[in-house]
Formats: sequence, structure tokens, C-alpha cells
Amino acid sequence: MAKAKNLEDLNINDMFVGRLKDEIPKSIEFIAKGLVGSQLIHLDISNNAVNPFGAESLLIYLKQAKTLQTLLIYNCGLGPLGVAKIAEGLRGTPQLRALSIGRNRMENAGILSIAAELSHVPLLEELFVYQNTLKEEGLKELFKELRTNCKNLASLDICDNFVRGTATTELVLLLKGTLALRNLNLSDCLNEG
Repeated sequence: MAKAKNLEDLNINDMFVGRLKDEIPKSIEFIAKGLVGSQLIHLDISNNAVNPFGAESLLIYLKQAKTLQTLLIYNCGLGPLGVAKIAEGLRGTPQLRALSIGRNRMENAGILSIAAELSHVPLLEELFVYQNTLKEEGLKELFKELRTNCKNLASLDICDNFVRGTATTELVLLLKGTLALRNLNLSDCLNEG
């Protein structure tokens, strides 16, 4: 891959089936090193057992992924620690327009990591964080940071999380202040407030 500098789209969705858990980070590191300096626009690494160690390996690429516009990394078993590594990588992705990081058991610690780095992705248009056991504190910060930093947000999927209390208030402010928002998925959220 190191010689494929014109590569724009890489789909490795569901690629690591049958690999041992300790082999996956090494494989991801190999791919990440090969992508350094590439002109990649779209990366789909979803449905793989990336886990926190694989996320650390992917950080090698993300730290300098200046052309990346779409990152799909859903259902990868990241947990809060792996999501924190992906969030750290957002600092190197100023052109990012779509991030799908649902079904990763990120919980509040993970979404707080993502929210804290949203200032580095001001062009973000689509965010998918469904099925992550997100609760009031984490969602409140996410909505506040999206409203402040991501003025082009057009799609937000937060289904199957817990939108309550002050998070509901921040969601209303986000809806009022985000004129580009066209798609909002709140299904299966336990909403109140």
C-alpha cells in the first residue's frame, strides 16, 4: 500500500474474520503504516475486532490523515479506551465530513473523548454514534460541542442511547442552532425532559 499513493477508497470491512485477537493490532499497524502519506478519502474498517489495541495502531495513520473525509469504524469493540484513541486521531483529520463509530460500547467516557476533539473536524456533516450506552453527561457535551464546532452537521444518529435531562436541553439548542441538519435519528432513545 505504501506505493499506492493515489488510493482514495479503502474498504476493509469485516476483513479480519478468523484472526486471533492479538494478530489484529499488528495487521492494522501494517495497514496504517502503508497509508501514511496517502491521499485516502474514504476508510471503512467496520465490523472488525479492532479493540483498543488496534485503535492505537490505527492512530499511526489518523494522526496525519489530512485528506480523509469519511471514517467508518462501527461495530469494532473499541470500548471507551479505543474510542479515546480514535478521538485523538481526529486532530489529524481536518477534512473529515463523516464519522460512523456506532456499536462500540463507548459509554460516556468515549463520547466525552469524541466531543473534546470536535473542534479539529469543523467540516463534519455526518455523525453516527448509535447503540453506545451514551447517557446524559456524555450526550450533553456532545450536543454542545457539535453546536459550537460543526456548523455543517446534516445527519446525526444517536438512536438506542439515553437522552435525558440537560442532554435534552442541549439537543434542543443544537436543533435550533444547526441550520444544515436534515436527518436526526432518535429512535429507541429513552427521552425525557
